[in-house]
Amino acid sequence: MRAGKGVLTDEYKALLKENKTDIIKLLQQNKQAKNTGLPPIIADPEHRYQPFL
Repeated sequence: MRAGKGVLTDEYKALLKENKTDIIKLLQQNKQAKNTGLPPIIADPEHRYQPFL
């Protein structure tokens, strides 16, 4: 796992390890879902360094 220094605590690392299988299943299900009701994510390379508002 990679994260900024101090961001991912030992407690969070343990939780991720414990729930890894369930997290992967959930992500795969979401990837396969065609109609999520959310707008599509569109790349905007010209503004890639701008903050989200």
